[in-house]
Amino acid sequence: MSTREDAFRALFAEQWPAVYSYARRRVGDAGEAEEIAADVFRIAWEKQDPANPFGRPWLFRTAMNRLRDHYRRRSRRAKAEAALQRRIEEAPARAEVEDLLALRVAMKFLSEREREAVLLTYWEGLSAAEVGAVLGCAPGTVWTLMTRAREKLRVAMRDTAPVEGGRP
Repeated sequence: MSTREDAFRALFAEQWPAVYSYARRRVGDAGEAEEIAADVFRIAWEKQDPANPFGRPWLFRTAMNRLRDHYRRRSRRAKAEAALQRRIEEAPARAEVEDLLALRVAMKFLSEREREAVLLTYWEGLSAAEVGAVLGCAPGTVWTLMTRAREKLRVAMRDTAPVEGGRP
């Protein structure tokens, strides 16, 4: 093992519990806190300089920045879900309540990126290029996300559709 790896392992072993606890107290979810702490140490690995090792304040500042990003993503997700809820509530009268409920349940089967792509495309009216700019990916990736999302929604809607006469 190199000195760089040894130094990083020592930093990780010594500081992981503190960085994880810092994130955990702020997000409340163990999994999210672990992702944030792991991201902090990924950045530390990428930016480390054995001649000038990181201290605890640098790790906490990086964690604070990762938490800000996390809160922004959470806020965008909450806004997208609120927009979906408004759309469901404002849906034309011809839409059946059961269909709207099935759609709401079906959206939970999508990954966060798929859900965001669907909401940005159908509810916000953005093009694939615009959705790609928001999500930080190419328009072709957006089309792939949308294809997967539509298929998941079709399956989920079929599985959650009301049953009449014993047949969905």
